[in-house]
Amino acid sequence: MIEAYPHDDETLKIEIVRSDSSQEDTVMQLFSCLRDLNLTVKHANVSTNAYGIHATITVQPSNASTDQYTLCSEIEEALQRYLP
Repeated sequence: MIEAYPHDDETLKIEIVRSDSSQEDTVMQLFSCLRDLNLTVKHANVSTNAYGIHATITVQPSNASTDQYTLCSEIEEALQRYLP
């Protein structure tokens, strides 16, 4: 599951739950994707175990004029491509 949604007027929240055996690589790809999208991470809570990953990340877009819902869709699509 990958879901992005507006958190408040300035930030977006991203939730990721994945069954993944290569958690380290996935977490690195996740933050690389956020960097490439020019998002500033304000808060991150990433948990991994033998079965997968659960991440809740609050980000702030560098371009505040972009519609939050449009940006959420772009984030979800990009993460689907980035994460194997």
